[in-house]
Amino acid sequence: MRKLTERASKALIEGKTFSESNTSVIKGYNFISMLLHGNEIIKLYNCVEGNLYINFCGYPTGTTKERINGFLKCFGLEYGFATIKGDLWFFHRKEKVCKIDPNHEYNIYYLIDKARRLLEAYKTISEINNTLY
Repeated sequence: MRKLTERASKALIEGKTFSESNTSVIKGYNFISMLLHGNEIIKLYNCVEGNLYINFCGYPTGTTKERINGFLKCFGLEYGFATIKGDLWFFHRKEKVCKIDPNHEYNIYYLIDKARRLLEAYKTISEINNTLY
């Protein structure tokens, strides 16, 4: 993780503003956001449960993925994003979970819930297959 990402992520988690190079953290009335080149890539609402949103703003670049993945790691989540053959994917550890549209905003907890359900289904199918063969 880049030092800039680590500093910006720490500021976001601590509710502090931050600005360095192409990355900034701003505070609003009931939220705090990380911006990359002026695009809001992470938004954390203060007063709502399930309050963490990510958005690639149509730019699934290495830098955008690094900022979002770095923040998720600092936030204590074992999830992230990667590009495979031109498609953006949501991952849990090293397990590919679902394809993501880089032009939409996602509630990260929705994706995590989807990941848990899919991984549990895979585990169940795998257990069934193991007992059949």
